[in-house]
Amino acid sequence: MDIDEAFDIVNGNLKDMPVKYCQWKTVIDGCVHSKSLNDYRAQFSFMDPWDLKMRDNLAELRFVLDYHCSIFILIKPGLIFMNHHKLVIMQIVGAICEGLLYYLCDKKFSASQEANIFWKENKNRSSAGMGFFLEKTKNLRCLEDDDIEWLQHLRELRNTVHARGLSNDKIRWDRNPIMAAGVTETITHLDEFIEKVNDMAL
Repeated sequence: MDIDEAFDIVNGNLKDMPVKYCQWKTVIDGCVHSKSLNDYRAQFSFMDPWDLKMRDNLAELRFVLDYHCSIFILIKPGLIFMNHHKLVIMQIVGAICEGLLYYLCDKKFSASQEANIFWKENKNRSSAGMGFFLEKTKNLRCLEDDDIEWLQHLRELRNTVHARGLSNDKIRWDRNPIMAAGVTETITHLDEFIEKVNDMAL
């Protein structure tokens, strides 16, 4: 099943969800407008034509994120399940940011022959994850301090593959600022970061 077919199935199954909970819908002059997959792709259009596969992958993750957040806000889960579902949402946010950092490094390091050789030799290693890409992006000196701090907290969640890991002080909901923050606040920060990457990649 391709993503367009999956999008149509999910969109159809959730058609009765109240609009106020639907992150993929907006109301303009009394009319409800639903995002299409092309709308999500447009959010990452700055990757054209550098990396169309990455653009499509991140657009799909951003689409999935809206549905997860809509369901999360609708059901208002209790504390135990809330942390599990929040972790799933933050894993998606982390995956999107990991892709953005990869893209930023790929674009910036290509401008230097020496840096590009190192980058090509290391970017596809099995150990190259969000932490690796974050450190390399910090070397480019193009990230703001508040974004670095946010990404570091997100990386701690990104490296947690099971909710049992939430006992770790670095990722507990009451210790990690991202887990403590509201889901909507995190999504807003993500969208702002996407725009910043757009500007940095020019």
